Amino acid sequence: MKRTLSTSFAGLFAAAVLLSGCGQNGATVESSQQPTTQEPRSIVGTWGSDEKSHPYLTFSADGRVEGTDGCNGIFTSYEQTNDGAELEPYISTRRACVGIDPWLKDVTRVAMNGDELVAYSGSDRLGVLKREGDTPGPVHS
Repeated sequence: MKRTLSTSFAGLFAAAVLLSGCGQNGATVESSQQPTTQEPRSIVGTWGSDEKSHPYLTFSADGRVEGTDGCNGIFTSYEQTNDGAELEPYISTRRACVGIDPWLKDVTRVAMNGDELVAYSGSDRLGVLKREGDTPGPVHS
């Protein structure tokens, strides 16, 4: 009887040890794997290019966008998304500009990537603008 009791106790102890590791449906959750909720970063501010014609877009907190494709002015509104913004169809001046690549003139949406803003026309990537500062408003003349 002594042998049966100690064998049963050893079996129960082993089962308890095995089952104690099965909390939360057997899964272990690491703290680094916890989902985080982050506010989307603000797009408000001026984003520009170092190109000779210096194209830029300035996003205001009130939903307006203004800037230039390096030759013609761009004026519209936007709606911020999780990764950037969707731009409404815009009005623009129509000057002929020799030697300028107005790649920014067709922008329909932008996506933030750190301090860079990738400009798209539909699914076509047009180019990249860099954050020029956190204060909204044009910094160009």
